[in-house]
Amino acid sequence: MQGIVCGYNAKSGSGTVGLTVVESGLTCDQFAPTIPMAAAGGNKVEQIPGLGECNTLVALLSGKTTMTVVYHKHTVTLSVGKKLTPELKAQIIDLAKQILPKL
Repeated sequence: MQGIVCGYNAKSGSGTVGLTVVESGLTCDQFAPTIPMAAAGGNKVEQIPGLGECNTLVALLSGKTTMTVVYHKHTVTLSVGKKLTPELKAQIIDLAKQILPKL
């Protein structure tokens, strides 16, 4: 891990939101083995085509939702302390699309 580019954590009435952008040097080949681990224990994992170089959207059984995107050797992670809904999924994808061009 090279260094944190930015980090944000906030608690609101509807849950906790966290965002980290790390200059990780990670490639998709290095990231790919983590995808089956994310699905462990019945978590729902999906990949969003065309978002970054590679990504995972994980709906944890605990009700938390996390998206990780690898892009230009940066790792962007967005965590939301809410159960994944179609609306939340759209918001997370939109936010990632806004962040990635800035890297």
